[in-house]
Amino acid sequence: LGPAANASASGQRSAGSLECSGHGSCSLEGACLCDAGYGGIACARSLLQACGTGHEPDPDPFATEHCRACRHGTWKSEASFEPCEPCPARSSTMLLGATARSKCECFVGFYAEP
Repeated sequence: LGPAANASASGQRSAGSLECSGHGSCSLEGACLCDAGYGGIACARSLLQACGTGHEPDPDPFATEHCRACRHGTWKSEASFEPCEPCPARSSTMLLGATARSKCECFVGFYAEP
């Protein structure tokens, strides 16, 4: 994001901490300490947190949350850092956040092969 006028920061990194989005450090508990001049989402989003079932990392660097629900036509059954899996051809999910491939439904006029 860039320098912030109201950043809360000491700018010092402590031992036992990990890089946090390039603008600070995260404790092993997931709390972020922003570098001087930085604040907000760019520092606070923890890249150490796996996304749960039905969720994937949000590629938008300005998003307020690290993970987003799987989009229509995708699903994810396990917590991981990986994106959601696409449904088979000519099928999609009805809702966001699908947690199983079985949530992919064939388009009208198509059917799944056995």
